[in-house]
Amino acid sequence: MGQFLLNFHHFPLPKNVVPTEAEFEAINKQWQDYIGGIAGQGKFVGTQRLDQEGTIIGPDGKLSNAVTDGKGLVVGTLTIEADSLDEAVELSKGCPVLAMGGSVEVRPVLAFDV
Repeated sequence: MGQFLLNFHHFPLPKNVVPTEAEFEAINKQWQDYIGGIAGQGKFVGTQRLDQEGTIIGPDGKLSNAVTDGKGLVVGTLTIEADSLDEAVELSKGCPVLAMGGSVEVRPVLAFDV
């Protein structure tokens, strides 16, 4: 068994588009159910929700306020345990970001000896 990082990509909503409280609660419930289902299988390690604002530091050391690369922002991450990349991909298929037009990047986590 290994760990896999699921990066959730989504285009940011325009600043003038704000979900209603009912829409926000429905989306939040979808995420809770999705993550809870993974936790119920004993495969949950951790998760982070990320803000839309951020800075990228280029190889030249210069800062950029742009955080998109044409594929959408990384809006959150989920670390899971799975027996294989195929299993991690299957677990990613129920992610709510997919129903919102986003995508999930699944990457194995490599051990880092310090």
